[in-house]
Amino acid sequence: MSVTSSQVREMSRPCDLCRRGKRRCDGPEQADRACSRCKQMSKVCSYVDPAEHNRAARHAYITALESRLETVEALLQRHVPDAVLMHELGILAMNTTPASAHQHGTYGGEVVPEAISSFRALEPWDEAIALSHQHPGHDSLDRQALLHSAQQKRRPEFWCTLNYEFRGERLEDRDLDLVLPPPDRLASLTQAYFDHWNPNFPIFHRALFEQQLLNNKSAPDKKFTVAVLLACALGESRLTNYTDHTERGQQPSGWDFFLHVEPFLRVPTPAHPQLLDLQIFFLATLYTAFIQHNFVAWTLFGTAIRLAYLADAHRRDKYNRQQPNLLDELWKRTFWVLVVVDRMGASFYGRPLMMKDESFNLDLPLEVDDTCWDIGAPGFPLRNTPVTKQGSISFFVWHIQLVLILGVSIQTIYSINRSRLLMGFVGSDWEQRITSKIDLMLNAWAEDVPVHLRWDLNATDLPRFCQSSFLEARYHTLRISAHNPFMRTTARDFAYAAPSSRTAAGLTSSLAICTASAVACSEVVVGVVERFLAVFCGLGGSTRHSSAVSYF
Repeated sequence: MSVTSSQVREMSRPCDLCRRGKRRCDGPEQADRACSRCKQMSKVCSYVDPAEHNRAARHAYITALESRLETVEALLQRHVPDAVLMHELGILAMNTTPASAHQHGTYGGEVVPEAISSFRALEPWDEAIALSHQHPGHDSLDRQALLHSAQQKRRPEFWCTLNYEFRGERLEDRDLDLVLPPPDRLASLTQAYFDHWNPNFPIFHRALFEQQLLNNKSAPDKKFTVAVLLACALGESRLTNYTDHTERGQQPSGWDFFLHVEPFLRVPTPAHPQLLDLQIFFLATLYTAFIQHNFVAWTLFGTAIRLAYLADAHRRDKYNRQQPNLLDELWKRTFWVLVVVDRMGASFYGRPLMMKDESFNLDLPLEVDDTCWDIGAPGFPLRNTPVTKQGSISFFVWHIQLVLILGVSIQTIYSINRSRLLMGFVGSDWEQRITSKIDLMLNAWAEDVPVHLRWDLNATDLPRFCQSSFLEARYHTLRISAHNPFMRTTARDFAYAAPSSRTAAGLTSSLAICTASAVACSEVVVGVVERFLAVFCGLGGSTRHSSAVSYF
């Protein structure tokens, strides 16, 4: 008996399991046609061929697509000549349509849908068809004539800006009275800003800022002038005693500068934000928060965040990681400042985060001093000198790492149940696992913090002492915030506690940690106050205005 070619292929094909795994099959070589792989896996070695069904399905799908394409070609050929259509699409004309289909408006025995004829009711379409008949092959002429005809027939009510619609205007187009203070006062105000505000929120590079300030005299830039006036407002708030305008009826320090730039804050946000846009809205946020206009500050801060995301400042790909430059660093610093303020504000007011960890992936700022940047070279690259890490940016970077740990606490311990479920903290021991994770992160931070940022009561360098005191106090407050919800002090609290903390160890652990951290934090504050008490009394001011405790 002869064997056909199809039977040979059927006998030599692999089994279904080996075919799906694309492995060699020895089933056809066996007497029972059961391959060794199926026997090893205790599977039934079958030879049901699903490929024929797949090929049939693909063939039917291709046939349907061809039918639909031929129907569309027949429809278009009724309105547009073949030569013009095929040349416009960049396809060689293949006149395979039966003549009867063109004469009777049918193709393949199907009537062309009559709904398509409604397109001919549009006058520009009719004119385009007439022009294409008059000038076959002149595609550019047809397009220009069609565009000109369509523009003439536009209905103005859909193309003009109505009165109730908002029309944005640029800052450059606004007639703002932006006048800088006299040079001597300007120097003292900017000095106060860089002494008291910029170390905590390093959105400016001082040498570059002063260079731009000199250039602004010869070629004034309104946007940079707005940033300078806001910096002056913040600097004046530190030079003069703060007055509670809500009680005494007096305007706060720096209010005159803020009134000059307030119209700019009402300008619509730009489509392509610049670094100055982020800096301006953040400076306005700082000032309005300082004078206790919290709701205005919250709105301005939200605008700054949206501008940062609109400028892709949250993406790592935006920055040149191979050749660092100062402009990229200022973008990163400004974005991280927004992250810090967002998390500190969320912790203070009990609000959810606006900038969560999964929404950004940029690197931390480079831990180099500002003197390491060459502002005289194009692009402001790093100098070819040894990098110094004991500057104010080092403090800011380690503060960011503490704030990231704070974000973990906010999104787990102080979040709703759904957020904890999404992060995998479920079960009866979720409290212990969260606190253990945060404790490990805090311990790792404390072990890795540089020596010049470790708290030392006898430190002689005043700025380093203030920065290390702030980090030490922040470290202990974070530990308290992580354990405070699980601290049980009464029998009733212990009765209503979670099962994971209804043990003597669970009761005393959080209480002991919070007590020890509170004592340590109090020692830091007392050490700072005792060291600068004579300075406070001599200035006649409060601790709120001293550079020593401005970090707190």
